[in-house]
Amino acid sequence: MKRTGFIGGSDLYTILNGNWNELWQVKTGRKEPDDLSGQFNVALGTKTEAFNIEWLRKQTGWDILPSPETVRKKISGVPYQARADAIAYDDDGTPMIVECKHTSSYKDMNNIISMYLPQVHLYMRVHELQAAVFSVIFGNKWEYVKVDYDHEFWMKVSTQAFQFWQMVEADIEPTKDYGEPIDWTKIAINGL
Repeated sequence: MKRTGFIGGSDLYTILNGNWNELWQVKTGRKEPDDLSGQFNVALGTKTEAFNIEWLRKQTGWDILPSPETVRKKISGVPYQARADAIAYDDDGTPMIVECKHTSSYKDMNNIISMYLPQVHLYMRVHELQAAVFSVIFGNKWEYVKVDYDHEFWMKVSTQAFQFWQMVEADIEPTKDYGEPIDWTKIAINGL
């Protein structure tokens, strides 16, 4: 799959965690992205996504629709690409991004939020929505949380993405890892 010309949700994890050089090589076309289609955990997550969405619907009673196709949007000079797993409408009709994950029983919701909050903030920003839902299968148990959009958090994420993208556009190879994880603990989870 061609991954040049934009920053996607999974790219934000790489940017914030500092592996800029390898991602820069992919984004400038110098290296092919890793082929994840043969990885068991990736295939399992893809296969269980429909069940995950159906279970969220059953447990909440929300209307959940398939996500629109991939959306591209330039924000502050950076071309972003987003494809949410689905869009949910809560009891008040409020639309929310749905992000499904299937992970090991050794992880918890804090692990998922820490890893994927930048990604869902990108999806909320591109789709112009103010909330998202993580629907997660942990081994053989399931749980979900609602996350509010936080503009201050997004600005910290997008600043690092902008700095990375400037190096892509200028064709300047990163010589060190610049990324820095961002504290998310002040963001409202389940309204708290």
